[in-house]
Amino acid sequence: MMSTLGLRLSIALCVLVAGSWAHLCLLSPRQRSDLDISGPGSHTCFRHGAQCGGTKAGAPVASFVAGQTVFIQWQQNFNHYEVGHPGFMDIAIATSESASEFHFLAGFGDVNWHQQSHQQNYTVPVVIPNIECSSCVIRARYSAHKPGETTFYQCSDVTVRRAQHTAASDARATQRVPQIGKWRDVAAFIARHNAAANARSQHAAHVDEQHSELADTSGLYGLTCNPLESPHACGFVRLDPETGMVEKIGGEHYGVDAAGPLPSSQDPGEYILDQVVAYGGSNLVYYLVHSGTVDDNAQSIIAVKTGDGKVLSTYSLTIGEPINALLMTDAEVVAFQIYRSTVDPDSFDFRWSRVDLTTGKLTQFFQPAKPEGLYVNYLWSTYDSKRHVVYYLMGNENAPFALTARLYAVDLHGGAEIAPVAVNVTNFTMGSIQYDAAHDRLLAFSPGLFSYGSPQWSLVSIDPHSGAVSELCHIAPAGLFKGDYTGGIFFGDASTSTYYIRLRALTEGPMQAEVIASVTLSAASGCSVRFSQLGNFYHIHNLAFLKTTTRS
Repeated sequence: MMSTLGLRLSIALCVLVAGSWAHLCLLSPRQRSDLDISGPGSHTCFRHGAQCGGTKAGAPVASFVAGQTVFIQWQQNFNHYEVGHPGFMDIAIATSESASEFHFLAGFGDVNWHQQSHQQNYTVPVVIPNIECSSCVIRARYSAHKPGETTFYQCSDVTVRRAQHTAASDARATQRVPQIGKWRDVAAFIARHNAAANARSQHAAHVDEQHSELADTSGLYGLTCNPLESPHACGFVRLDPETGMVEKIGGEHYGVDAAGPLPSSQDPGEYILDQVVAYGGSNLVYYLVHSGTVDDNAQSIIAVKTGDGKVLSTYSLTIGEPINALLMTDAEVVAFQIYRSTVDPDSFDFRWSRVDLTTGKLTQFFQPAKPEGLYVNYLWSTYDSKRHVVYYLMGNENAPFALTARLYAVDLHGGAEIAPVAVNVTNFTMGSIQYDAAHDRLLAFSPGLFSYGSPQWSLVSIDPHSGAVSELCHIAPAGLFKGDYTGGIFFGDASTSTYYIRLRALTEGPMQAEVIASVTLSAASGCSVRFSQLGNFYHIHNLAFLKTTTRS
């Protein structure tokens, strides 16, 4: 269920532990020096000291292409889970061991096996960033949170070359998928599906940018954070929806609440809230920023330039209740809040306000005539730019399994209330909605019924007048991806009617993998679905399609 949450990476990244006997060995690509995992407590899995545990660089053991999916495998040779303060492992890559920056690829949380000598293998797909080096280093890091413990390191020496032509073609040509149950099935499905899509597609578009000073840099953008680095370092990145390659644009100044739950008397510092994004062009994206204690409301908005990830402006707010949503509509920012009703203390009022960024004041322009007592879980909102209507989806607090929802709407120009409708979730449930301007309809990605653990995925349309839901196209069959609603991606490419969702692959054990599904709508062919390579995108927050340009 969608909600306004801080980027609490101790939860969102599933982070891991180390201890005096908390060993870790990097299996593939093979670690430097000797390797022996024949039993727990191996000395070859016990190395300290940044960045590579004191081991010397050797000849590269593997060669990769930028944009290639690589399956990193390692073993937790000893489990030393710390109840109440678990540590974490992460995987990163750099152009050399002495590089000033390692590119964060994946983070994992520890599992309490209740046995220190437990040996656990991990596999995670990561996408090699757009770098080139003859002596690259892939680093596995295992952090301890116990008194007196130090961080544990392993490194592997590899080479990376930039992709020729397209990263997708080069990377997929060399991709090797381990034969691990569901991952093998998911990877095989993606390969078959994309091959068929390529055979059907006839792309004849040629863009001549020689006569323009502006280059189209539109795409998926978000915030990626490494919990082992500074708690105030969250970079602005671009994610290629075809290859899954992540390109860092800028940042390292965003706040992040990496400490998990804190007493209200403590100050977690500034952090950007998850799932609150406003974008209306002009190469600026707006985020809601929290500061103060964990019980305080977010009190500011930042404007980030998409070209370089720099914060151009910070706007202080004067608000009462927390802001659940921000939207850019007709060159103005509007905010959604939920207040406890003064008429009925068991019900709540929904308030929409215009945000004056200059003064920080919120001016209410709409509130439904009647308070609401059941449909009080905010899920998602979207803007109908043709009718100047905001639609917002609310979930039923007392229907955690049926997941009934109601669609509300408000006319921005007149501030008039539009009667809410119950969404028909008999066959399709949903956690996010998008307005498709080209076809003038509301869309949603649906895993069918929530109670089915490995559902088929579909793109559906919602009739805002009746709440009827109709399937537009089938995305993936049952048994490959999980049934959750955490993969919503803001906005879509209105120029091509392409919309995106992040799907989590079904995996065995403490493993995780995701793909980006891109669905393009057309009157002629209906839906065209494409998938990225398997990757690890759990650490990327506030993913949104942003229509941007940069000077060439």
